[in-house]
Amino acid sequence: MTKTLNGLIIEETKAAVIAGAGAKGFSYLAILEAYEKSGFMPKMFSCVSAGSIIGALIAAGYDSKELKKIIYKREDFEKFFAPHKLAWYYKVAKFITKYTKIGKLSLFLRIIRKYDSVYSNVEVMAWVKELLYNKFDKDITFQEMFKETGIFLNIGAMDFSQMEYHMFNYRSSPNLTVYSAVVASLSIPFVFPKMKLNAEYGIMKKHMLSTRDFYDGGITSNCPAWSVQNPVHPNIIGEIEATDFDIFQCDDTTLVEGFIDEKEEESQLEKTIIALINKLTPLPDLGRKIFGCYVAALSSDRILTFLEDKVNKRVCNIPAKGKGISLTKFDMDNDIKDKYLTASRKVVDKYFEDRGYF
Repeated sequence: MTKTLNGLIIEETKAAVIAGAGAKGFSYLAILEAYEKSGFMPKMFSCVSAGSIIGALIAAGYDSKELKKIIYKREDFEKFFAPHKLAWYYKVAKFITKYTKIGKLSLFLRIIRKYDSVYSNVEVMAWVKELLYNKFDKDITFQEMFKETGIFLNIGAMDFSQMEYHMFNYRSSPNLTVYSAVVASLSIPFVFPKMKLNAEYGIMKKHMLSTRDFYDGGITSNCPAWSVQNPVHPNIIGEIEATDFDIFQCDDTTLVEGFIDEKEEESQLEKTIIALINKLTPLPDLGRKIFGCYVAALSSDRILTFLEDKVNKRVCNIPAKGKGISLTKFDMDNDIKDKYLTASRKVVDKYFEDRGYF
């Protein structure tokens, strides 16, 4: 359906909001499967962090079978956390100082100062870029994606230069490549380097002007439901109006069916980050507290208050608590993924049935 507003032809459609979830985002495969089963697909996706990968791939035209192959290719996720390739002088410094604590700390601080993160984002960027390139035979921009697919894709990231939340889409960032926005939305501070972008034109070099620093959008809004509810013109973004929407998020307080309620051991990623933060401070166990605050921020970001009356029936909370499931466990065994996805499908299918989609 279409209507006219201030001379613009507005297309009425359905939107889907997909929250950040870290490694728990494997469960979001159930969302695409359910939409395929229902026979219709949203024309607008608002996503952040891990949700931005799912949303971008759906918008690019990946079906559930293709997405499942990607999710189950464990070796790709294991490459995510690759160390920076150090210049020769850092390697020499590492060799000279390897037996002294002060030397190790000095080297670590130099690496952080140079790269502002523990891990490189080269592998992540190459992976996302390749997946999108495979569908379009080019590094697709937001404007090109909208023209070719008709899907309005929103990807959220935190703009640290302006200290504000930024929503990348074909209106705000027409010439920005979609893969660069996805990586920006995935850039957990301290873990991955910031993405230096021109919000309109794309990845910029250090010497160029108008660059801004972007980090993981989940820092300030892990479930950007507000992005489909414009307070000035409700539901309208550009030439699309979200007359209805679904919100999908992982619920860390609810036990997954078939899993036991036992605290999962810290993943290797968590242990590494916590240990490195602890090296920088004499305060006991500060690393775990800082990382815990970040995880809590992701877990606690729910729906904004101005939407509460409208969205109660539109929120699908996917249980995400249980032994073997972790925000940072990207090397999750495939048998655990099978079990987790089976439980997630039941929850998502029940939501679709309650909404009358099936």
